[in-house]
Amino acid sequence: MAEAGSRQAVVLNGSELDAGFHLLYGRRFEEARAQFAIWQASHPLDPLGSASDAATYVFKEYYR
Repeated sequence: MAEAGSRQAVVLNGSELDAGFHLLYGRRFEEARAQFAIWQASHPLDPLGSASDAATYVFKEYYR
């Protein structure tokens, strides 16, 4: 796990999705999108990657 204040992606349980949602809930939207992009690249047919990426925009808008 990365140290507090670090800008490295945090990978929890070895899953880009877990890391992405951890970042998303921490309001680190761009970093979450980067994790979801990694997931999408390695799982191109899985719609969860696109849905997760879309969630970053929804959460960002709610936060705004």
